[in-house]
Amino acid sequence: MAEKISTKQAFLEKIAGRKHVNGSAWVIVSADGTVEGVGPKGGPISGDWSWEGDFYCRTIVFDGEPMLKDYQAVSLDGNTVTYTRDKGTGVSLSWTLS
Repeated sequence: MAEKISTKQAFLEKIAGRKHVNGSAWVIVSADGTVEGVGPKGGPISGDWSWEGDFYCRTIVFDGEPMLKDYQAVSLDGNTVTYTRDKGTGVSLSWTLS
């Protein structure tokens, strides 16, 4: 059963600093507030993140295109982390942590 990650401390302890993998894409969400990785087509992913209320908030550049700041709900089930956009009401994307 998935555990909701609702505090920055829990996020830092359980998720930050670990490599997230989804197919050929990967990212590392570092404890220092940065995001870096490679997208599914080989382009760079970079940006930053913060924690606001119950949500992981990220602003990234994906393949050279800036993405709007998004507040995401986070859950963890074993070593699968799922981020759900729009404060938990939008599209979800799951990553395997390594």
